[in-house]
Amino acid sequence: MNSWTWVKGPFARDPEVARELRDGRGRVRATVWSNGTWHSWDEDGVGGENDCCTTLIDAMDQAVAAVVRQGWSPFKIKYA
Repeated sequence: MNSWTWVKGPFARDPEVARELRDGRGRVRATVWSNGTWHSWDEDGVGGENDCCTTLIDAMDQAVAAVVRQGWSPFKIKYA
């Protein structure tokens, strides 16, 4: 199964990262920061869409929608 997972931050490289959406191979497909800003990433780790939301959950949901619009199709997403 192609299971995608939201991994909780912070991470040493950027302590403001609240969550990273990782695909089944561990590649980061979206990043959500603690201020509600989110960014999706393409196959090369280059930016896709981005925006800012008032809540972390809304940012996570919008990031998933952006990833799907980019052509990725996560079958199951775990919210950790």
